[in-house]
Parts: sequence; C-alpha cells; structure tokens
Amino acid sequence: MTWLRKLLLAMSGLSLILAAACGAPVSAPIDAKLDAMEDLNITWGDGDWEGDETKWALLRADFVVTSEEDDIPYNNVIIEIVSGYSGVYLLPTGVINVENCPEGEAQWGQYCSDPNQTWGELTGNFNSNLQPTFYRGYTNGRGVETIWIWVEDMPIVDDAATNVEIWATIGVDSTSFLISPNSG
Repeated sequence: MTWLRKLLLAMSGLSLILAAACGAPVSAPIDAKLDAMEDLNITWGDGDWEGDETKWALLRADFVVTSEEDDIPYNNVIIEIVSGYSGVYLLPTGVINVENCPEGEAQWGQYCSDPNQTWGELTGNFNSNLQPTFYRGYTNGRGVETIWIWVEDMPIVDDAATNVEIWATIGVDSTSFLISPNSG
C-alpha cells in the first residue's frame, strides 16, 4: 500500500470518528435557559376514578432551550425531566402514534367535539411493564425536546384528585409546571 493510500485511509477513519463524536448530546452552555412552562389542566374525576384503567389522559410537552442573551435555539442539549408521581409517565414521541379523531363509526363523533383533543395509539416500541417517571433526552435543531405525558393515575387527597408537578433541568437552568385536575 502506498503512502498516499495509507494517508487517505487514515484521514477517512479520522473523519468518521469526528463525525460520530460531533453528534453526541452535550451539556448546556452557561448562557442557556430553559423556557418556563405553563400549567396544564386536565379533566379528571375524584377518588372514584382511582385505579380505573379506562380513565387516562395524554398530554404533549415541548421543552425549549435557547440562549439567554439572544434567544437562539440550542441543538443537542441534554435535558432531564422527572414526574412527581408514579402514575404520570414520561414517554418519548416514538412510542405513540398521534391520530385525529377516529373515523368510520358514528359513536366517536361525541368524543371529538374538542379540537384540542389528542388521540393516540401506543406503538410496538412501548413496553407496558415500563412506567418511566424519569426521562433523559436532548433538544433538536429548533432547541426543542418533545415528550408525551401519559396520566394513568392522579394522587388522591381527601377523596379528590390533586396536582402533579413535572420538573425539567438542563443543569444550568430548570423549570417546573403543574398538571391540575378539573373534576370530570
């Protein structure tokens, strides 16, 4: 093998290593901020809903990381999210197929009157034995990390459902928001 071929082989190997290394998620820079989140309200019954497997809610949460100085989005920044209750799970977007209101049967019409309603179906990537209350991900090119929050159960105090807090951190900044039940 000539020295030119050896040099080209070495340079291609080095480029592959550098390309792979550059794509790894990174810690947030010191000037990064995690945008504040608004509290979410969901329709949830009182203590009579406790343990009812047919009662659940699916919420989408978009966490945004930008530069504090000029609001430029930060790509590939590690974010950690924690649910404050064991019945509220944090799921990556890949385990749920989002759908519009199911079509074909008239019975669904009564449930689809709210345009803000989200319908979802679990994919084969979901393991029902896992009930994750901790999520670690990273932002995309727009500085956003999107997750699904699956509310299977809410804490009960004095026979009434009560708030659940969700926390998120990028190390240099953090935020939290409440999921609050409305009686339903």
